[in-house]
Amino acid sequence: MRSVWITVAAACCAASLYGGPSGKPERAPRVKPAPSTSAGAPSDPVAASGIIFSSRARELLDRNGFVVVPGVEKDFVSLYANCRVNNQGPFITTDALLATANTFLDRLMRILETEHLVEIARSLTYRMLEISRQQLAEAKNAEVREAARANVSYFSVPTMIFNPTAEPDESVQYEVEAELDAIAKQAGLQCRASLLCISNPALFRTPYAYADYSRFKLSGHYTLNEELKKYFTVLTWYGLMDFKLRPTTQATGIAHGRKMTLQALLIADACKRDSEVRRSWETLYTFSTLFHTTANELSVDTFLQLMERHFKAVKSIDRYAAAEPLTAFIDDTMRITPPQTISRIAVSRERVTGVNTRSFRFMGLPTSPDAFVFRELVFFLKDGKPHLMYTGNRKPLPFTAAPIAIANGVARAYPRGLDFLAVLGSRRAAEILESDGDTQFTSYPEQLMVLQAQFAALTTEAWEADLYARRIHALVPLLAPPEGDGLPEFMQNRAWLDKQLQTSLGAWVQLKHATAARPARKYRPTTVSFPKARMTYGYVEPHPVVYTRIAEMMDDLDSKLTAAGMNIPKVTDKVRAFSTLAEQLEAIAEKVLRRKVLDDADYRVMWEFGPGIQELLSFPEHFMKKVAATTDERTDIVTGIFTDLRQENVLSQAVGTPSDIYVVVRDRRGTRLCRGGMFSYYEFKQSARAQWSDEQWQATQQNWSRQDQPLWTYSFTANGQ
Repeated sequence: MRSVWITVAAACCAASLYGGPSGKPERAPRVKPAPSTSAGAPSDPVAASGIIFSSRARELLDRNGFVVVPGVEKDFVSLYANCRVNNQGPFITTDALLATANTFLDRLMRILETEHLVEIARSLTYRMLEISRQQLAEAKNAEVREAARANVSYFSVPTMIFNPTAEPDESVQYEVEAELDAIAKQAGLQCRASLLCISNPALFRTPYAYADYSRFKLSGHYTLNEELKKYFTVLTWYGLMDFKLRPTTQATGIAHGRKMTLQALLIADACKRDSEVRRSWETLYTFSTLFHTTANELSVDTFLQLMERHFKAVKSIDRYAAAEPLTAFIDDTMRITPPQTISRIAVSRERVTGVNTRSFRFMGLPTSPDAFVFRELVFFLKDGKPHLMYTGNRKPLPFTAAPIAIANGVARAYPRGLDFLAVLGSRRAAEILESDGDTQFTSYPEQLMVLQAQFAALTTEAWEADLYARRIHALVPLLAPPEGDGLPEFMQNRAWLDKQLQTSLGAWVQLKHATAARPARKYRPTTVSFPKARMTYGYVEPHPVVYTRIAEMMDDLDSKLTAAGMNIPKVTDKVRAFSTLAEQLEAIAEKVLRRKVLDDADYRVMWEFGPGIQELLSFPEHFMKKVAATTDERTDIVTGIFTDLRQENVLSQAVGTPSDIYVVVRDRRGTRLCRGGMFSYYEFKQSARAQWSDEQWQATQQNWSRQDQPLWTYSFTANGQ
């Protein structure tokens, strides 16, 4: 067990993650062992805690009832272990549970992919190629034969990704090799060679024949081993290569749409004729869309429902080419209104090609709703008219403004993380943007209102469509002023609203980082030792809705895993344990807000929180050896979220080591100071050619070169020395 004095030395010597108004690095507060808290605790909780705060930190603590100072622990588990070392009452924060949920789901996804989904995708791909060949042999109609041949090409590509020694059929060899070459080169916007129905494609004439092959750039943990690399590439292929029903209203586009629809019908027919294929598709589709926010208007299920209505008279495979039923099928399908989801918002308008029509995809296409928001809030041309031009006169320019040549002036060249929170409904985020001059652009208010309306219109069902949406939904309660009769004093000021913004941004950055395009290296996970100590009395940040939404998310995931038969001993049972922990925190938070007395069992939950989250994140070692990455070791991560029009600079978002948050608590156990963990948050621009890795970002803490946090965080952060 580490001694208290080693911990104190580390706290006194480590570089801060916060830059103060002076721009100089700051340090964590010095800590002396604190006595166990009890009902007879002294009236001055700071003196009783043994913590020596700076004058600035003490001023904020007296004014707001809480203060945030630099932390030195590498992650939230270590921070709560250190609370035990120093005999401090643990303050259980929404930050800690959100961070644990993000890390937990990321690791669980890796294990499920490695143990189940990779093999399901492989066997499904091989079988779909076999059935496509059978359909080609069965077909007599020329159009059906051509569609079947195109599907042989379509499924040969992922087959060769899984098995590079496989040989494509001679009739599609050229197209398959061309696709594999474009994938390997990540060649950007290119013609789809496997789309055999379109000859002599041109971007200006048939933009729907093109795809962005840069989407095949390997991301995050998918770089860890060959099987995960193949899985990522195959799933990207199935999501990216769509089949548009009616890409244009012109005769050529309508004809191409009929041919692509015919291909999609044969794919759906293949799933219908083989029950094992159907089950495999359902499992893969369910979990790929669950863990990744994906957009897919028309899936195999949608097609199968309508096929029964239009193509049941004749059993031959050639029936799908019958002119009238095919036209009626397309008409009916075009009239379907997909449910509005967070992923549907992200694809509501396609600027790259100008194509906006119903599409069939074998699997969903991963989307980024926040990236869509950012695109809508930076400079763009519409009908030749520039939007989001700068109207202010600040010097220096606001963070978001920069000269843009095509705009012939200064425009909004960059978004901010606060933009996303403002879209989600945060008035405080909007106030900060306005005070910083980041709203002084033509069309910005109108664009913001449109986006706010889209997100506000989302139903509960839409927010619960996938794990990304659920975690964003869990942040929404943090964007409004907290309410409740039993609200503690430290949550009743504007500084706490700013704290909640930082919590939301930190949790969101973790989500973004999980899918960032960056390599990962393997490492062996380590564990933290929790010392045996006398129980101290903690406190739970009373945000019951946040805890409820996390519990419901875990319950839904558990149900889906059970239904799919994908339970893994000592792995998936942790999902139920996570739900139980979130429910316990919800119950305690409700008691606090209703001024109900907490019992010993409630305080025991708080005391065991640190060991509890460590247990949740400790998956069996033989699984973690396959999927653990160096970025898992620390909370410090950085990710680029936006590249400017000139492709010169990247807007980066980062979190550092967890900060320490101290709160003054008053309840039946007396007045005391409790300590918890909180996200730190950074936003800065970098050269696109020199974007930091996580390791480089972590090094900035060691050499005291880390950027300052945003100015608005100074309402609650302080030098801890």
